[in-house]
Amino acid sequence: MTPRVPDSVPSNMSIRKVAVISVTARTFARAYTGLTVFNNEYEEMDIRSWKADQSIENRAKDILKDMGIASVDNDTSMDAFLAVNDPRGGYPDWGKAAQPALAYCAKHELDALIVLARSNVWDFLGETNQSFSGAGIYARGPVNNVSVLHLVAEAGVIDCQTGKALATRRLTTSSSDSMRDIISATPRMPSPMIEAMRPMAQWTDEQKTRYKGMLERVLSAPMEPTLRKLLGQP
Repeated sequence: MTPRVPDSVPSNMSIRKVAVISVTARTFARAYTGLTVFNNEYEEMDIRSWKADQSIENRAKDILKDMGIASVDNDTSMDAFLAVNDPRGGYPDWGKAAQPALAYCAKHELDALIVLARSNVWDFLGETNQSFSGAGIYARGPVNNVSVLHLVAEAGVIDCQTGKALATRRLTTSSSDSMRDIISATPRMPSPMIEAMRPMAQWTDEQKTRYKGMLERVLSAPMEPTLRKLLGQP
């Protein structure tokens, strides 16, 4: 069995210079679950123009600066890291970060890379066997109504010497070690059910702008508790 990756880097490791790379929010999903499988709907749209990944990176850099850790600006395409978003398992495949990470580390003489990628979570809100992932809206009804805008992601610290993940942690507003607490603090905020049931082709520009702003607010809060836990700083 593969050993579980810890959620904090080893205490004897000094990390002073990093880069932050996010491939979490290239797309935005709308998932609606009705009473039967015939009522289930899922679609995605490209939101690279929202620059949510850049917002994630900038927020992380500000927090790292307060922690005394320097972070370099990204100067190349992040497409090489997209393979970490494993669509089959629904969770990041950190092994696919090794080669691009080693190349990036060598170029910038880094101690580590902090990579944020899409992840998957079970429907802890409605306590069903459904799941949702990445950035988007998850809704179910008309019984036990749930409708939230969410950001389900995971952060990994990649060692610049080996390319392996030193520590990984779900993006969460909780500082707890309990997985239940971590999952229940998945970044999210309420979203109108009536809009969640509306196909993306019918979304107005005003609605898209509002979702962009909601996502900005959702992604901001979990960065500090997640990074401090990852890097072993209280």
